[in-house]
Amino acid sequence: PYRLSADDLLHEAQEIAGINRFPCPHPDGHVLHVASSLLRSGFTELKRLVDLDRLIRSGASIRWERVAGLATERGLSPALRLSLDLCAELLGTDVGQATAAIAPLGPVRQRLDAIGVRSFPWHDPPADWRPVRHIVRYWLLQRRLHVVTQFIANPRFERARLTALGTPLSRRLLVAGKRAVIAAWLAAWQVGMVSAPVH
Repeated sequence: PYRLSADDLLHEAQEIAGINRFPCPHPDGHVLHVASSLLRSGFTELKRLVDLDRLIRSGASIRWERVAGLATERGLSPALRLSLDLCAELLGTDVGQATAAIAPLGPVRQRLDAIGVRSFPWHDPPADWRPVRHIVRYWLLQRRLHVVTQFIANPRFERARLTALGTPLSRRLLVAGKRAVIAAWLAAWQVGMVSAPVH
């Protein structure tokens, strides 16, 4: 639910002045790519926020109403809103026009603030195994059961990679067990977060 295809980015490709036939995604595509990348990383990449800040400050012709519609269509609207909010809070970006087209996060933002999402772009979230980024995805994506099941089950590409490398079955089972333990920890955290009052 948080992936973009090349067609999304190059649908309205532009040509850079002075360079023959060099396709460059429309600024709308860049904005969606930032939101998608940040969602995938659990909002741990400051560089993506800097990219968004530079794009907005450059005066690029971003069609925010269209961006908001595409973000909603692709399940990226909450991630886009959080991206813009963090740009404003951390980098001082003027996002007034942008946020007018995108619904605020409301209680979801308060849940994320409770786990310190504002500090994530500056450093990795707590713990070496970085489970907290999955909590961010859980709160920002509406297909929450999908997020949980995708976390527990190794992606098809990962399974193919392990098979190609000849990784022993015992090692793969160990990895699956570790993911199940982390998933149980996440589930317990979520129950606590859901039952906690939001002010």
